[in-house]
Amino acid sequence: MDSKKAYKKKIKYFKKLCKIELLHKRIYKELSKSEHKRHVKDLLLNLSSQEEEHARLYKILLHGKKVNISKFEMRMQVFLLKILERIFGLTIFIKLLEYNENILHTKLDEAILFMKYNKIENRAETAILKTIDRDERINETPLLNKLVAHSKTLAHIKDIGLSLNDGLVEIVATTVGIATALQQPLLVAIAGLIVAASGALSMSGGTYISTDYESSISSSIFKNKKKANSPLLSAFYSGVFYVIGAVFPLLPFIMGMHIITAIIFSIFLTILLLILISILISIITGTSIMKRITRTLIISLSAVAISIMLGFYARKYLNVSL
Repeated sequence: MDSKKAYKKKIKYFKKLCKIELLHKRIYKELSKSEHKRHVKDLLLNLSSQEEEHARLYKILLHGKKVNISKFEMRMQVFLLKILERIFGLTIFIKLLEYNENILHTKLDEAILFMKYNKIENRAETAILKTIDRDERINETPLLNKLVAHSKTLAHIKDIGLSLNDGLVEIVATTVGIATALQQPLLVAIAGLIVAASGALSMSGGTYISTDYESSISSSIFKNKKKANSPLLSAFYSGVFYVIGAVFPLLPFIMGMHIITAIIFSIFLTILLLILISILISIITGTSIMKRITRTLIISLSAVAISIMLGFYARKYLNVSL
């Protein structure tokens, strides 16, 4: 790569990194405006100031070249991210930004290696990049962790993730299996709702008992002084999110679609939501998104395929049909 092309690509790196920092600065500032807890507000403002400082350093590297980010583009991104924050809560939203920060670190490393490989490395520029990277890891990450520690949602993410997944997979497997045998959308919807109600109660009860056992064992045997999850709250999250997961596969049957169309839409909605859940869990846990999506879909769709075969068998060989 000639020096002119390498220089242009280097500037492109700096512009992209600067743009992300400016966006994060605005996001943290906007979130602080609607935050009522003083300590959380201070943390958000502190993060906003850090991002502003990083953006300033990137602007030095750009040598006066402007970062093209329109007010409309900025407002739209901030608006969409704030909607995500409202839906999923501050903690999961912060985890999303944290995931984005990890990508930022990778881009930073790429920029440094790119400069070195193309022999356009400048000591002053490299020093600034390393300063930003060190500040991100040493100062910003602990602040993000403090923000996460203030939320109760993350403590129940296991209950939420498992319940959503179980609601989706169990109900789509049940309804698709029944639909293959009965061929009546209304009857399938009623059967699915009954299974969903009993499943939600069973999930809530099971979660309450397991959380209560876990809390008792931790305190009596291991002398664990760390405050455990509330069994009642865990049960609530499990029941509610099981129902939320169960509703989507049932929607096509409730709407009275033709049985084949309803089955296709039910499976499609389930796949879509399983992908979204997998992405969310991957972001929170910092694991590979593609691996989690692949594993989740293989396991879940295998259950659906077996249910379809059982329904087909019941219809053809056991004469279970309406």
